[in-house]
Amino acid sequence: MAKLPMKTVEVYGLKSNRKAILEALQRYGVVEPISKDLSEMGFEKMDTVQPSARFTKAKDNLEKALDVLNKYSPEKVPLLSMFSGKKMMSVEQYYNLTDNADSVMSVAQEINDLAKENYELEADIAKTEDSILSLQPWMGYDMPMSFEGTRKTAVLVGVFPEEYSLSQILESYNSCLSKEGKAKDEMYAIDVEVVSANAQQTCAAVVCRKECRGEVESLLRNIGFARPTYVTNKAPSVERSELEQRIESDRAKIDGNTARIVKLEKHRGLLKFMVDYYSMRIDKYKTLGDINQRKNFFVIFGYVPEKYANRLVCNLEEKYAA
Repeated sequence: MAKLPMKTVEVYGLKSNRKAILEALQRYGVVEPISKDLSEMGFEKMDTVQPSARFTKAKDNLEKALDVLNKYSPEKVPLLSMFSGKKMMSVEQYYNLTDNADSVMSVAQEINDLAKENYELEADIAKTEDSILSLQPWMGYDMPMSFEGTRKTAVLVGVFPEEYSLSQILESYNSCLSKEGKAKDEMYAIDVEVVSANAQQTCAAVVCRKECRGEVESLLRNIGFARPTYVTNKAPSVERSELEQRIESDRAKIDGNTARIVKLEKHRGLLKFMVDYYSMRIDKYKTLGDINQRKNFFVIFGYVPEKYANRLVCNLEEKYAA
């Protein structure tokens, strides 16, 4: 890569021309500013942290919106466009576009909000599908899983960690009763409904006397009984139907949001322009933070390729008396 001979440049100008001179230097794109501290000579520097942070946040939101567009509506770029460079525009066109910065930022925010809602809806669908999967073994149970019994009885809904038949559950439970010396006590009698069973688990509903609920559950836990992770206050089949409707509703919202995002693709060019605009603002305020200033004038130090030095000096002197 060829190395260009460079020259140092010092730009002195009136503060009233500072904005115009900085924008001119950005347009020329040939000066690489350098920082110097002239505080001992009475110069001061501006605090540009807050505006720079604001511009950076705006640029990040715009780039995020462009990423969303690329996900939902990938840009169709002609093969040879990479060699064409960026389109030129007049100063008037430039300021017309920057005057619409707020509306473009609103478009970016809408795109990001729609993408965020889609992400949340997709997460809700995944969670709801897990709930449906958890309910599947309980489809044969026609009572709400949260139902706890009547005035005199208690209902314990739960799972055993392996496949059990009704007789095996009762046999294991009675064995625990015998160890506690309560085998002949009718107070601890239970009725068991096996809802489903497979090699991994057995789902069951146990009915006992209400006053013995705590002790019965403790005895059942001795043989592996545990409450299910997902409990519904409706019959499992009714709950599954409602969950499936919820998934359909979420997917319809995702489709609507996606269609809206694709429609906003027409603003892609403006979003790209505003990314460049805020990148320039960030660079400008970085330079502004390095400028040494006094009451009526300022000075910028930098490097410029030697072949552009004379033209730069002439332009600045002619247009801004710098």
